[in-house]
Amino acid sequence: MTPVATAPNVTEVPTGGDILITTKNNQVRVQNAEGLTLDLYNVAGVKVATYRVDSDDKTITLNLNRGIYIAKVGKVLLSLFAEHYRSIRVASSSMA
Repeated sequence: MTPVATAPNVTEVPTGGDILITTKNNQVRVQNAEGLTLDLYNVAGVKVATYRVDSDDKTITLNLNRGIYIAKVGKVLLSLFAEHYRSIRVASSSMA
């Protein structure tokens, strides 16, 4: 699926399920995923961070070095590019 741009610096990723992931600058908003985790991996496949999604609407501020990361929430995977200081964008979205 293609990410849907909704406003400058905001990207919503339709996941084909109930989980909705929205990015804005250095923040990732995860909806409808309470009890799951947001796991971040570098391109070598090493887990670099884990965040607990403890509510149905959780916003997480990421502090990433510049680079490409894979984010996983439940069965949803997406690629994030950490660009400028405190800015990310979504490159691709979900897997069933």
